[in-house]
Amino acid sequence: MTIRLFLFIALCLPFVAIAQSDNKTKAVRFMQWLSNNKADSAATLVAPEVAGKLSGPVLQGAWQQISAAYGKCESVSSSSAANDASISVDGTFEKAILVFAINFNDKGIVGFFVSGSKERNLVISAFKEEEKAIDVNGGKLYGTLMLPDNKTRFPVVMIIAGSGSTDRNGNSIPLLTAGSYRLLAEVLAKNGIGSFRYDKRGVGESSSFNPPATSALFNDYISDATTLVKELHKDKRVSKVIVAGHSEGSLIGMIAAREEKAEGFISLCGAGEPINYTLSRQLKQQLPIMGNKINNILDSLKNGNTVKEVPPILQSIFNPQLQPYLISWIRFDPREEIKKMKMPVLIIGGGTDVQVPIADAESLHSALPSSKKLIIGSMNHILKDAPADRAANLVTYTKADLPLSQELVEAIIAFTK
Repeated sequence: MTIRLFLFIALCLPFVAIAQSDNKTKAVRFMQWLSNNKADSAATLVAPEVAGKLSGPVLQGAWQQISAAYGKCESVSSSSAANDASISVDGTFEKAILVFAINFNDKGIVGFFVSGSKERNLVISAFKEEEKAIDVNGGKLYGTLMLPDNKTRFPVVMIIAGSGSTDRNGNSIPLLTAGSYRLLAEVLAKNGIGSFRYDKRGVGESSSFNPPATSALFNDYISDATTLVKELHKDKRVSKVIVAGHSEGSLIGMIAAREEKAEGFISLCGAGEPINYTLSRQLKQQLPIMGNKINNILDSLKNGNTVKEVPPILQSIFNPQLQPYLISWIRFDPREEIKKMKMPVLIIGGGTDVQVPIADAESLHSALPSSKKLIIGSMNHILKDAPADRAANLVTYTKADLPLSQELVEAIIAFTK
C-alpha cells in the first residue's frame, strides 16, 4: 500500500501554471541530452531553486541507473502535455519504452520521474492477446485481454493494480520491475482462464485525460474499474468476471465488483483499515522522529482539510497536489465496504509482506466471515516467495524472472473455476 517515491529524482514541488510555449521542446531536449551523456547540458534547463538536487552529476547518476536496467536509449519523442507545467516524453530503450513526466515552473525544470512504461514486443508472446482502449469519464483506459488457447467461452480475472505509477504488468519503473500481473495473466491463460489488466489513468498508455489524471480522486478509479467490469460483461466470450484487486486496488476492486455485480472478488494483499492508519504506521516506522507531524497531517486530511505547511521529507506523500486524493481515499473503510459484498470473496495475505501485514487480511475476513481466507506464509507484497528480512525481501521487487507463489496461483485458479 505504500505510496512510492516515484523516482529518486521526483521533486514534489507544486505544479505552477506557466505561459511558456516551448516547454515541450525543452523537455525533449532535456531527455536527448541525458541520452547522449550530456547531463551538464541538461542541468542548464533546471530551475535555480532545485539546481543542487538536479545537478549534472545527479542527473548523470540517475540516467546510468535507468540505462543499466533498460539498456541504451535509442530515441526520445514528446508524448503529450497535460499542461505547460507537465510534459510527457517517451524514451525508447532497448528493453522498454519508458514514459517520463517532466515538470516545470516559470524558471525551468523542477523534477522528472518515470510515470509509466510501454512494453516493446521484442519476443513473440506465447499467448494470444487483444489490446483494448475503453472510454471512461475524461479519457481512455488502455489494457490487455489475454485469451486462453482453444477456448470460445471462458472466465476472466480483471486485475487492478496497486498504488502509485504501477502499470498493467505490475511494474513501477525503476523501483518495481517484478512483472507480477503479467506473470499472473500468463499462468491463468495456461489454465484456461482469461484475464484483463490495464494501465490506470495517468499511467503507461492511459496518460491523456481531461482534466489531467493528476487531479483524479479515489472515486474516479472506482468509476474506471466499474466501467471496465461492465465492458467485460458485454463480451459474449466471457462466462464470468472475477475482480482481483492488489494492494490499493483491493479497495477499488471490492467496490467496483459490488456495483457492477461481478461474479467474484479476490483481495490480494489489500488493506484492512482506512489508509490514514496504514500511512501512519508505515511512515512512523521509517521516520519515527516525525511521528507527531505525521499524525497532525493525517488528522487534518481525515477531517477534509488540506495542509499548507508540509516538511520537505514528507513532501513526496503529502504534497499539495496529492492531498485531495488522500482526502477522498481516507473516507473509505475497507471493512465497511467488504461487509456489503454478496458474491464469493477470497482474501489472500502474505506472511512476508513488509507493506501490508497479515492482520489486514484477518481484519477483512472478520468483517465478512463468509469469505475465504488464505495466508501464504512465504509470500511477500508482490505475490512472490521471499524471505522475511526486509532488505532481502525488497530485492525481489526487481526480479521479473522470479515466479509467483505457487500456492497463490493454485488458490486463484481454484477460486475462479
